[in-house]
Amino acid sequence: INIEAINILTQVIPKCQNIRSISLVKCGLTHQYFELLTNSLLNCTFLEEIDFSNNDISTDTFNFLVTTSMSTHPAISTFKLSNNLLDDN
Repeated sequence: INIEAINILTQVIPKCQNIRSISLVKCGLTHQYFELLTNSLLNCTFLEEIDFSNNDISTDTFNFLVTTSMSTHPAISTFKLSNNLLDDN
């Protein structure tokens, strides 16, 4: 996925306030992309499931996603981030 695709998603997602699930698996998402996506999800109050598995992110990005998403979307019951963490050493 590239920045143009992320820009399109960040324009469309806020218009879909009733979205319940989002899955972006194996998209090569970076911290910058996750930050943009997380901000675009702020008005999706019915969001219950997020699956960002198999993207190469760092521990810092992981912490950002969990903290931001869980604090802004208390209805989330499933948050998948498997096979993501890079070696931060």
